[in-house]
Amino acid sequence: MESTYFQPATLGEFNEALVSLALQPAGQDRFAQILETEPKPRLVEALNRARNDEGAMAYLRGLFGDNAAAYQGNNEEPQQQGTTQSYDPPAPASSAPQSNQQEQTAGNGEEKRGSWLKKHVYGGKAALCFEEDETRAGMHTICLDAADATAPLQYNWKEKLRVQLTRDELLVVTAVLFGMLPRCEYKNHGQDKSKGFFIEDQGDKLFVKVFSSGAKMKAVPVTPEDAFFVAQICLGQMKKNAPWLEASEIMATLQRVVAARKMPQAVNH
Repeated sequence: MESTYFQPATLGEFNEALVSLALQPAGQDRFAQILETEPKPRLVEALNRARNDEGAMAYLRGLFGDNAAAYQGNNEEPQQQGTTQSYDPPAPASSAPQSNQQEQTAGNGEEKRGSWLKKHVYGGKAALCFEEDETRAGMHTICLDAADATAPLQYNWKEKLRVQLTRDELLVVTAVLFGMLPRCEYKNHGQDKSKGFFIEDQGDKLFVKVFSSGAKMKAVPVTPEDAFFVAQICLGQMKKNAPWLEASEIMATLQRVVAARKMPQAVNH
């Protein structure tokens, strides 16, 4: 028998669902803060998936925290709130459960809003958002947003730094994401050419910095799990720019033509 899709009508009903999952209920102010970056349909979708989806549960736990009272008499230790999450549950198109086709399109760790895919990466001092975009010339690319943390799991997206990757930068960034290049750095973005970004492969993680003159640098470590979904979005944009090529052909060309010539060469003495 198909399970009923839960659609809370009030904050009280939402909190009851959180408590049933051994998560902390949220007050009106805290819930309003969460809604500044997390749309309600996405939160509801996570509630409906949490019992059978570890990623959705981790996503909710990162936002609301464990309810310590629910662990009395339980040997399990509650996880600390504020850890970096690597899962973005998809937002449903309506109050009914998504079809399998919709889940394949909007899910898999990516968030789909309108016609754009985006992936958030949360750190302790800042957060990033990698989002599909188009240049004025109609080339498919990525926008990289960065925002400072204002409190645990709260970020100032209203004063974010935004950098749109050029066509050529998208190629090199994708090469770094796939481990073909160790790092890349680009400057002179923005109308006053004061913005830029840096991405480095540090082995166990990627490290991303977004900067602008006169603004605090935003630096965020990116786990392999988060990098996987960001790489998917980048590769998808490259595929749109060359629809006659298969993804494997794009990757082979990227490795042989771009990465091989961008790789630092050893100096012989």
